[in-house]
Amino acid sequence: MKNWFTGCTTLQALKERYKTLAKAYHPDLNPEAGDEAMQQINAQYDELVEKLSRVSADGRTETTEQEARNAADLAKAYREVIAKIIHLSGLNIELCGAWLWVSGETYANRESLKAAGLRYASKKQMWYWRPEEAACHRSRRGATMADIRTKYGSDRIKTDGRGFRPALAQ
Repeated sequence: MKNWFTGCTTLQALKERYKTLAKAYHPDLNPEAGDEAMQQINAQYDELVEKLSRVSADGRTETTEQEARNAADLAKAYREVIAKIIHLSGLNIELCGAWLWVSGETYANRESLKAAGLRYASKKQMWYWRPEEAACHRSRRGATMADIRTKYGSDRIKTDGRGFRPALAQ
């Protein structure tokens, strides 16, 4: 069996790799790959989430049982949201910290985005999803996407115009 997540040592890296693999191997986007590849990816993702959620942010100590459970729940919720929107046409999906941001041709997909649990940020003209614990209640200054990308980092996947082959943005 192929190891789909070689080199992923953090939950953040795992989520980024999962998004890339889902874009490339989801059966709706790549029927030739069949269901088997995506089933392997999902199984390995679940297994690694279980392992990595037990490691604290410093990478050396174990988390408490509650912290591990919270990390696993967050990774599962992230996977479910990605699975609901990965097949939609014309979207750019970006991971900034714990938040997913979606841009591109969102108007045609707005009902599907709402159904997947995403919300619309009118000032940024983008859709977003975030876990409840990542809600930011302290600042209303209106950070731009450039500010957010600088602070939290960014991993984006864009389509290449020929379908849904992943092309990592620079």
